[in-house]
Amino acid sequence: MKFRLLIQPKNIDWTIFCFLLFSHLPNAFYSIFLLFLVFALRIAFSFKLSLPKSWKMIEFFWTLIGLIMMFSFFTHFSSFNNLFWGVICFLPIVLIPFLLPFRKYRYHQSSYRLINAVKLFTFVEIIVMIVQFVKLAFQFKTIDIFTATNGAAGDLITGTVGFSSVISVTLGYISIVFLNYYLNYKYKRDAIWFLISFIGMILPAYTAGTFVYVLSFVLFLLGRFIVDIFKSGIINKRTGILIALLIVSICIIVYSQMSNILYAQRIISFVFFDPPNKIKAISSTFEYSKENVWDIPLGVGFGNYSSRAAFITSGEYLANQPKFIPVTRSKYFEKYMFPLFNKESQNKIISSSFGNSMINAPFNQFQTVYGEGGLISLSILCILLAFVFKIKVPYSNNLHRLGLIYLILLMFCDNWLSYPSFCFIFWLLLLDIYTYVPMKQVRRVIIPFNMDRRVDSRYEY
Repeated sequence: MKFRLLIQPKNIDWTIFCFLLFSHLPNAFYSIFLLFLVFALRIAFSFKLSLPKSWKMIEFFWTLIGLIMMFSFFTHFSSFNNLFWGVICFLPIVLIPFLLPFRKYRYHQSSYRLINAVKLFTFVEIIVMIVQFVKLAFQFKTIDIFTATNGAAGDLITGTVGFSSVISVTLGYISIVFLNYYLNYKYKRDAIWFLISFIGMILPAYTAGTFVYVLSFVLFLLGRFIVDIFKSGIINKRTGILIALLIVSICIIVYSQMSNILYAQRIISFVFFDPPNKIKAISSTFEYSKENVWDIPLGVGFGNYSSRAAFITSGEYLANQPKFIPVTRSKYFEKYMFPLFNKESQNKIISSSFGNSMINAPFNQFQTVYGEGGLISLSILCILLAFVFKIKVPYSNNLHRLGLIYLILLMFCDNWLSYPSFCFIFWLLLLDIYTYVPMKQVRRVIIPFNMDRRVDSRYEY
């Protein structure tokens, strides 16, 4: 009897698997280099790079935001070092869709190959995380490593990427993909993979990401509940299943992450009396707006305010500043962000929490877009996200909206759009929509490879 979770190599989309793995390497510079290399090879062997119709609009929005930041940089020139790293951090969100082999995803079996690539990636990461967990269990001489280390051990469970938050966010989104497949097709193996990826999400103990994950479900289910009540007066069966899953998930999270929850509770109790730096950063941005009124429309440009590039060039973000990245802080960063994030502050206790914790890191993607691209770029970003949210997939649960809510809420926690891994899962969300095959068109979730019919065009968005 064959083990049901094993995947045959011929049934895997190796391009997707490689992209996932490349974007989850320990060194972000290697990730970006490999993605650029694949992009260059794609150009070398393909004379035409085109995108699906609706993707062109999304790509246009991202490019427009980048061009605005580029223009603003030259009107607020600081150093070409800031510009270079600003562009490097921004390019993945623009280039990744061209790397995806979406053309072949017009066929039924393509959805099967896509999900198998995601399964293989999940399997590899889980194996690495289990090895890391066992190693920590031996080190601390207990299987309950989170209680033994007051939650800090979760930071050492990082998968292949080397950062607990990155792998937690990716597996959190992947769990939503598997849940979507299970609810659409009722295929039990997808429920098992959902559970595996969910466990992978909570193992790194990324408290902010776990909270955002639960909040995403709450907001999505609240919307579904309201729609169900207004439409029929009763709760849809699938909404009921999701509510039950949410309750079970919360119980698992509370049981496994109690030390982190108590830690977060202590922080929250101090928020109104001694706000953490993330809250202070928002206050600083309001101050920046009052003192630089003419910069509100277009911002101050790449790497000049609160982007990952601005922190990389500050000399305070990287543990060991490489010689090829000189310290070139802009005057805006120096005044509004540097007091909130420097190596001295990271060693202090701020708002009852460590200075280098997420709650004290002044990272916020919406704040960055506003500061470096202005109100116009922030408005474009909101339109872009609303455009993706509005996409409706016929004969599906439209659970991609839950995934999008999850990604949007995460952007309040960090400058996630400068991480290739996050950019990849954003486009993976769109690819998952593009490859969706309605259940009424197929007899089973896994479609035999000898079927080569095209999906009806009316199901393509």
